[in-house]
Amino acid sequence: MAHFLATCVVVVAVRSGGGYAVWWFQLNRARSALSRHDAAGAMVWIEFSRRLRDNHTETHFLAARAARRLGDSDAMIEHINRAHGLGFLETRLNREVMLAEAQVDNLERAER
Repeated sequence: MAHFLATCVVVVAVRSGGGYAVWWFQLNRARSALSRHDAAGAMVWIEFSRRLRDNHTETHFLAARAARRLGDSDAMIEHINRAHGLGFLETRLNREVMLAEAQVDNLERAER
Protein backbone atom coordinates (compact mmCIF):
# COMPACT_ATOMS: atom_id res chain seq x y z
CA MET A 1 0.00 0.00 0.00
CA ALA A 2 2.79 2.43 0.90
CA HIS A 3 4.52 1.74 -2.43
CA PHE A 4 1.26 2.44 -4.29
CA LEU A 5 0.81 5.76 -2.47
CA ALA A 6 4.43 6.73 -3.16
CA THR A 7 3.92 5.94 -6.83
CA CYS A 8 0.78 8.10 -6.91
CA VAL A 9 2.66 11.01 -5.34
CA VAL A 10 5.39 10.66 -7.96
CA VAL A 11 2.94 10.57 -10.87
CA VAL A 12 1.02 13.63 -9.66
CA ALA A 13 4.22 15.58 -9.00
CA VAL A 14 5.72 14.77 -12.40
CA ARG A 15 2.53 15.74 -14.21
CA SER A 16 2.45 19.04 -12.37
CA GLY A 17 6.06 19.86 -13.26
CA GLY A 18 7.58 18.97 -9.90
CA GLY A 19 10.58 17.05 -11.21
CA TYR A 20 12.92 18.36 -8.54
CA ALA A 21 10.45 17.54 -5.77
CA VAL A 22 10.02 14.03 -7.13
CA TRP A 23 13.76 13.52 -7.33
CA TRP A 24 14.21 14.79 -3.77
CA PHE A 25 11.39 12.53 -2.53
CA GLN A 26 12.98 9.49 -4.18
CA LEU A 27 16.43 10.28 -2.83
CA ASN A 28 14.99 10.82 0.64
CA ARG A 29 13.28 7.42 0.45
CA ALA A 30 16.65 5.88 -0.49
CA ARG A 31 18.32 7.55 2.52
CA SER A 32 15.54 6.25 4.75
CA ALA A 33 15.89 2.71 3.41
CA LEU A 34 19.65 2.79 4.00
CA SER A 35 19.12 3.98 7.56
CA ARG A 36 16.89 0.92 8.08
CA HIS A 37 19.62 -1.32 6.56
CA ASP A 38 17.43 -2.04 3.54
CA ALA A 39 20.02 -1.76 0.78
CA ALA A 40 17.86 -3.47 -1.83
CA GLY A 41 14.98 -1.09 -1.15
CA ALA A 42 17.35 1.86 -1.27
CA MET A 43 18.68 0.76 -4.64
CA VAL A 44 15.14 0.75 -6.06
CA TRP A 45 14.61 4.37 -4.98
CA ILE A 46 18.08 5.35 -6.19
CA GLU A 47 17.34 3.94 -9.64
CA PHE A 48 14.10 5.93 -9.74
CA SER A 49 15.96 9.10 -8.76
CA ARG A 50 18.68 8.50 -11.36
CA ARG A 51 16.03 8.64 -14.09
CA LEU A 52 15.47 12.29 -13.18
CA ARG A 53 18.97 13.42 -12.13
CA ASP A 54 21.77 11.03 -12.98
CA ASN A 55 24.45 13.67 -12.48
CA HIS A 56 23.94 14.31 -8.76
CA THR A 57 26.86 13.48 -6.46
CA GLU A 58 24.85 12.17 -3.52
CA THR A 59 22.78 9.91 -5.76
CA HIS A 60 25.94 8.09 -6.80
CA PHE A 61 27.35 8.09 -3.28
CA LEU A 62 24.19 6.46 -1.94
CA ALA A 63 24.22 4.01 -4.84
CA ALA A 64 27.81 3.09 -3.92
CA ARG A 65 26.81 2.59 -0.28
CA ALA A 66 23.82 0.42 -1.24
CA ALA A 67 25.95 -1.61 -3.65
CA ARG A 68 28.58 -2.16 -0.94
CA ARG A 69 25.94 -3.38 1.48
CA LEU A 70 24.59 -5.71 -1.22
CA GLY A 71 28.09 -7.06 -1.86
CA ASP A 72 28.24 -5.73 -5.43
CA SER A 73 31.80 -4.40 -5.53
CA ASP A 74 31.75 -3.62 -9.27
CA ALA A 75 28.70 -1.38 -8.93
CA MET A 76 30.16 0.19 -5.79
CA ILE A 77 33.39 1.11 -7.60
CA GLU A 78 31.44 2.47 -10.58
CA HIS A 79 29.36 4.75 -8.36
CA ILE A 80 32.33 5.81 -6.21
CA ASN A 81 34.17 6.84 -9.37
CA ARG A 82 31.13 8.67 -10.73
CA ALA A 83 30.55 10.51 -7.43
CA HIS A 84 34.24 11.46 -7.33
CA GLY A 85 34.12 12.73 -10.90
CA LEU A 86 31.09 14.86 -10.03
CA GLY A 87 32.91 16.39 -7.04
CA PHE A 88 31.60 14.50 -4.00
CA LEU A 89 33.64 14.81 -0.78
CA GLU A 90 36.72 12.61 -0.98
CA THR A 91 36.77 11.92 2.76
CA ARG A 92 33.32 10.31 2.59
CA LEU A 93 34.22 8.37 -0.54
CA ASN A 94 37.44 7.12 1.06
CA ARG A 95 35.52 6.05 4.16
CA GLU A 96 33.11 4.05 1.99
CA VAL A 97 36.04 2.32 0.28
CA MET A 98 37.57 1.52 3.68
CA LEU A 99 34.27 0.03 4.84
CA ALA A 100 34.16 -2.10 1.70
CA GLU A 101 37.68 -3.34 2.34
CA ALA A 102 36.81 -4.13 5.94
CA GLN A 103 33.67 -5.89 4.79
CA VAL A 104 35.72 -8.33 2.74
CA ASP A 105 38.07 -9.00 5.66
CA ASN A 106 40.89 -6.87 4.36
CA LEU A 107 41.28 -5.20 7.74
CA GLU A 108 45.00 -4.48 7.41
CA ARG A 109 44.45 -2.34 4.32
CA ALA A 110 41.32 -0.69 5.78
CA GLU A 111 43.28 0.54 8.80
CA ARG A 112 45.60 2.70 6.69
